Amino acid sequence: MSASSERGGERRTTLVAFLLLLVAVATPVFLMVRPYALTLLLAGIVAVITDPIYRRLRRRGMRPYVAGGVVSLGIFLLVVTPTGLFTWAALQEAAALPSSLSQAGVFDIDALLARLHAWPPARRLLADPAATEAQLRDTIASAAATVTNLVLAALSQVPALLLHAGLALLGCFFFLVDGRRLLLWLSGKVPLPPQIVDVLFLSFRESAGAVVLASMAAASAQAAVTLVGFLALGVPAAFVAAGLAFIFAWVPLLGVAPVYATGMLYLWFARGPWDTLFLLLVGLGAGVIDNVIRPAVLRGRQQMHPMVSLVAIFGGIAVFGIFGAFVGPILAAVFIALLETWPTVAAYAGIEVSDTGSPPTIDLPVAEMPPTAPPSPPPS
Repeated sequence: MSASSERGGERRTTLVAFLLLLVAVATPVFLMVRPYALTLLLAGIVAVITDPIYRRLRRRGMRPYVAGGVVSLGIFLLVVTPTGLFTWAALQEAAALPSSLSQAGVFDIDALLARLHAWPPARRLLADPAATEAQLRDTIASAAATVTNLVLAALSQVPALLLHAGLALLGCFFFLVDGRRLLLWLSGKVPLPPQIVDVLFLSFRESAGAVVLASMAAASAQAAVTLVGFLALGVPAAFVAAGLAFIFAWVPLLGVAPVYATGMLYLWFARGPWDTLFLLLVGLGAGVIDNVIRPAVLRGRQQMHPMVSLVAIFGGIAVFGIFGAFVGPILAAVFIALLETWPTVAAYAGIEVSDTGSPPTIDLPVAEMPPTAPPSPPPS
C-alpha cells in the first residue's frame, strides 16, 4: 500500500471519528436546547426588529451593553408588561364570562326559545320544544365548563410563560450586543460561501422586519379597535375579544371576522339590531385599518402570497403552538429565499438550471461548463 493511500485512509478515519464525536455531543446539546429553541428564535426576531434602535443609540455614544440594556428595558416596559396585564385582565374576564352572560339574559332559556320560535325557519326546524330546551341547557353547560377548563389551563402555564419571557428578553439583549460576532463565527463554520450566508441573513432580517412587524402592527391596531368598540357597547369579555382579535388578525382572508360575528350575535340577543349594526361598522373599520397599516409597513418590500401565508400560519400553529403564527411565515420566507438563491448557487457549482424568475444578485464566480461537442451532421 502506497503512502498516499495510507494517508487517505487515515484522513477518512479521522473525519469519521470526528463526525461521530460531533453527533454524540450535539445530540444531548440539542435535547437541552430544544425546549427553549422557539423562545430563542423569537428573541432573535425581536433583536432583528429592534436593531435599528440599538444602532442609533450606539451612534450617540452609548456602550454596547448600555444600549442593549436600554432597548431590552424598553421592550419590557412597552411590550412585556402591558401584554402581561392585558392577559391577566383577559383571564379574569374569561373566568367571569358565564356569569356575565347569565346576568345579561343571554343564558335565559325561555327568552332564547321565544326568539327561536319567533323566527319562522327555526320554528319549522325545532318542532319539539322540550328537546330543544334540553339541548340548549346541555350546550350552555358544556360551553361554561369548556371556558373554565381553558382558564385553569392558561393559569397553570403562567410560571412557564414568565420563564420564557425572561429568557426571551435576556436572549434579545445578547443578540443585540453580540449578534454580529455570532454571525461571523457561524459564517466561518458552515460550508457555504460568505455571500450565501449574507443573503440568508438578509432574507431572515427582511422577513422578520416585513412579515412580523407588519402583522404585529396591524394586529395590535385591530385589537385596540376591538377593545374600544366592545367596551363602548358593553359587550362582556372585551379584553378576551381583543386578545382573540390580535390572534385572528394574523390569519389571512379570515381576519377578525369570527370575533365580531360572536359579538354581533350577543348584541342581537341581548340588545337589538341597532347595537349589532354599530358593532358591524366597528368591524368594517378594523378591516380598513388592516388594509392601511399592513401595506404602509410593507412599503418597498415584497408581500408573501396570501395562500402561502395562510398555510405557513396554520402549519406553524400545528407544529409550534400559538407562537407558530409568528414563526411559520418567517420560515416560509427564508425557504422562499433559499429557492430564489438556488440558481446562483447552482451556477457557482457548475449545475445548469433554467430560471425564469429573478434570483438575488450574488457576487459568486460561475464554474466553467465543459465544452459540448457540435452536433453530428444527419446521415445522407
